[in-house]
Amino acid sequence: MIVSLKPGEIVNYNKREYVIEDFSMNGKNIILRDLITKKQIVVETSELIEEVYGSGVEEKSSRKNFFLFDDEKLLEVVKKRKQIIDEVLSNPNYGRKDVEEVAKKYGINYSTIYRWLKKYRELGPSGLVPDYHKKGPRSKLSEEVKKIIENEIKTYYLTTQKPKVKDLYLRIKEKCIDAGLKSPHYNTVLKVVNSLNPEVVVKKREGKRKALAYRPVLGSLEAKRPFEIIQIDHTKLDVIVVDEIYRKPIGRPWITVALDVYSRMVYGFYLSLDAPSFFSVAQALLMGIEPKNYYLEKWGLKDEEWPILGLPKGIVIHTDNAKEFRSKEMQSFLTLYGIHQEFRPKATPHYGGHIERFFKTLNEELHKLPGTTFSNVQQKGDYNSEKFASMTLSELEKYIASWIVKVYHKKLHGGLGMSPLEAFKKAVFGDENRKGIGYPELPSKDELEKIRISLLYTEERTVQRYGVRIDHVTYWSEVLIPFVGTDVKFTFKVDPRDISSIYFFHPDHKEYYRIPCKNPTFPPMTRWELREVIKYLKRKGKSEITEFDIISAYKFLEKLKKESQEKTKKARLSLAKKRKYDEERQKEVEGQKRRENLKLSTLPKDSEKIEEFEVVIYDD
Repeated sequence: MIVSLKPGEIVNYNKREYVIEDFSMNGKNIILRDLITKKQIVVETSELIEEVYGSGVEEKSSRKNFFLFDDEKLLEVVKKRKQIIDEVLSNPNYGRKDVEEVAKKYGINYSTIYRWLKKYRELGPSGLVPDYHKKGPRSKLSEEVKKIIENEIKTYYLTTQKPKVKDLYLRIKEKCIDAGLKSPHYNTVLKVVNSLNPEVVVKKREGKRKALAYRPVLGSLEAKRPFEIIQIDHTKLDVIVVDEIYRKPIGRPWITVALDVYSRMVYGFYLSLDAPSFFSVAQALLMGIEPKNYYLEKWGLKDEEWPILGLPKGIVIHTDNAKEFRSKEMQSFLTLYGIHQEFRPKATPHYGGHIERFFKTLNEELHKLPGTTFSNVQQKGDYNSEKFASMTLSELEKYIASWIVKVYHKKLHGGLGMSPLEAFKKAVFGDENRKGIGYPELPSKDELEKIRISLLYTEERTVQRYGVRIDHVTYWSEVLIPFVGTDVKFTFKVDPRDISSIYFFHPDHKEYYRIPCKNPTFPPMTRWELREVIKYLKRKGKSEITEFDIISAYKFLEKLKKESQEKTKKARLSLAKKRKYDEERQKEVEGQKRRENLKLSTLPKDSEKIEEFEVVIYDD
């Protein structure tokens, strides 16, 4: 479920429906009016947000709680529907005339768009999954005819010759007659063509330049409102951290930051001793989406404000050209939630200016700390960074979080003429001159859990008699029994912080199940530790690696690291990483029970196969 907290929106509070009238000037309170009694009440913003994030999806058999978006065809349908409703939502004051104009542009009924908008608000992206099982009889088109239509669209219609639909139909008809098949009706072919992604059609028929008209215009990356453009990038910090036990140096950490371009507020960040990856980007995004009250409380900062939260709305996530942004998991997440991704063109440093200036400001702050490496050799001079290093990774994270909320967010920003916090609050909560935009998209607790799982690593495996094997580790649960011995590859999700269990997407129940390691003595190991163990065993000449080998080698290497910790930086670094992931694993354990019981999907059953025929053309 996705909820909007902005003037004019209807919300549930204490089991009653209210309309949001306005925010207080400082954003601490929301003014609500009861829809029935018309009585006005004032509620703390944080309390209403807590209610939104604490709410779940109403359980009704007719509702789709989650859809497994590994089905690329239906993912494309959802993407197109989200693109259509985003055109309507781009105007915060849209009316029926605006909806009718968009409907006419795409050749659909305006009431269909209203229905999609309603479902999207109730269920989030899952509400845009087609209700194919409600549409009556299945399509009478044979698979052979469907293949002819699809092939002719790809090889003939989607070319720079730009043939007319009428000519396409005549070719399809001729091919069907030659094959001894009944040809489809012209309207069927027309409907298939109209269902194609318009951006891809224009790109293949008229070129990339004209297709850009379907993309958001970035210009100089100046956003008109919060959440519109989020920039994400990484940097290695100019400070050396020490281990928790001997307080000896272990190296410079990496930070991944997501920055709201409009307000320059930090949307989220992730600190790690590992090089940037898909996982670090996912964690920075999750921090941005979630309320930060628990995070601030963890570091003794509960009296500070960090009000930016929720899904980006009608936006561009602007990233550098790194592989972690192009992963299947990231692309699926962005498509599912209608988030457009723009990669920074090569040799255009101005595109990343906002976040690079933030990194410069952050590192200048860190130059005040013991153990700083400064930005260059000239600045460093004879300063011995390792000798004076004294902060652990967790202590550095607390320092950065404190600096963000106490200094950076409150300090006058030259490019804004005010502080980032003030710029955000004025836009979201409003001032004496204008109403605020509110929070565009806040996911409920259930929706947030779906986001968490969607941002884990994906593996596809068949189920064998012994279970499922991933990276030499075997997993088993009785829920896998019906799928033993089939040739079908099923979807599994892996949390790299703890590989002692994985998540299995049940294709019939349409939900995720936690599948533990078959060996109950298998330790709570990270994926990075497992790979280190496997590499060690291969160096020792092991060709057939068993779980017994992995457990024995893991225990041996852990003992070796502890013995070497005081003497070698490498051992201290490895154990510091382990401590970091142990802390994160503990945080995940707290939400494990909710995740295990979460109903996450309802796909059509075998008897409810898709009856409409759509051709999906991927933008390659």
